[in-house]
Amino acid sequence: MSTLSPITGRTSFNIGTTQLAVSLHSGATYVAVPEGRPGSAFVESGRIRVKLGWLSPSGGPRVTGRRLDAPAARLRVDMGVKSFVPGGGEFYPSHLYFPTIGCWRVTASNAKSNLTFTVRVVRQ
Repeated sequence: MSTLSPITGRTSFNIGTTQLAVSLHSGATYVAVPEGRPGSAFVESGRIRVKLGWLSPSGGPRVTGRRLDAPAARLRVDMGVKSFVPGGGEFYPSHLYFPTIGCWRVTASNAKSNLTFTVRVVRQ
């Protein structure tokens, strides 16, 4: 799993740099629960949906992902429209749809930076 380190001045974005950062759930583990229950990931139409926020001052991040511990279909990403973080900075909300549980490597890039991290997706 990735080691998380806070981004100076951007405590809500806990992995990355000032050029590209993301806000990951504690321990980079997402526990999927049925839709409508409190949680950080939700089972939706056979997939697991996770909402992530991106700090990306160089345009919207391009995000891909693949499962590391077994074969699986590709990660689907729905990137939202640009918003702004208080104090400056471009923010992009997103939904990541993991087709299965498991260990996933996620890679993001924008015009100036690349970011790779690993998350664990499990069911309750």
